[in-house]
Amino acid sequence: AAGKYDDAIETFEELVSEENQAQKYYDMGCKYLFKQKYGQAILAFKKAVKINELFAEAYKGLAEAYRGRGDLESYKAYLQKAAETFAHFNRLEETKELFIEVLKYDAASPNPFNTLGVKLRKAGDLPGALHAYRQALELTPDDENIHFNMAKAMFFMGDSVGAQDAVLKALWINNNFT
Repeated sequence: AAGKYDDAIETFEELVSEENQAQKYYDMGCKYLFKQKYGQAILAFKKAVKINELFAEAYKGLAEAYRGRGDLESYKAYLQKAAETFAHFNRLEETKELFIEVLKYDAASPNPFNTLGVKLRKAGDLPGALHAYRQALELTPDDENIHFNMAKAMFFMGDSVGAQDAVLKALWINNNFT
């Protein structure tokens, strides 16, 4: 925007190079995972996410490597991180698949789209938060917390009728919801 095109080109070339490095480590991690060399796979996937913290597939690879090692807590944690990252990019099917897998190990795990919605709402992106909450309802339609969070976003957007409806839905699902 400032007209410094040479600087912009140089910066974008660096970013593309880093993306390629993340992909390189991800590919390396997949090869180690296939060979059941879980320690090496973990190191490679961790390098990939260090370069690109929004590399959902690398988090999923980390989860699989930890599962191969028998570390189910780390498996669940990285699956949750992968699901949250997929949710960030609005990739509903991948998020749903991972969230279902996480729920097998922890029924109380937070819905990744709800988590994203809360982050967006707190950052002031109310339309984005509402979109995330609607996606969350695709995964867990009877979660009173999501309806309540939707009500907050609607209220701050000036939609008091929608907010009231969402609160009533939360109370209908759980009449003891405080």
